[in-house]
Amino acid sequence: MTGIINIDDVIGLYEDNVKIRENNKKQTWKYDSRRKGIYYSDVNRVILYTKNIRSKQDYDNTIMHELYHAHDLRVNEQVTEELAIYTNKVYPEVIEFVKELYQLEYLGDENERS
Repeated sequence: MTGIINIDDVIGLYEDNVKIRENNKKQTWKYDSRRKGIYYSDVNRVILYTKNIRSKQDYDNTIMHELYHAHDLRVNEQVTEELAIYTNKVYPEVIEFVKELYQLEYLGDENERS
């Protein structure tokens, strides 16, 4: 099992050229109509589907969830989600550092977006 991602890990991911991009289109998938994010290991990129994200907490958890995938692809979805939520709750400075480093900001739910 992977450990908790800390600020040094985030710096390592950034230096390894992991990118985070937002896509403001509603994304649907065959088995998951409300996908919020995805990590593409072949191009080292996280895509956040902001139209599917419903709150600041959801946004933060989605970012951290996808960074856990970037950090260790062997971790399953349930464990990844639990680690993301735990990290954001117990170590909020990590997600704040991520958002500052990647210049990310939650702009509201899909009803507030144009």
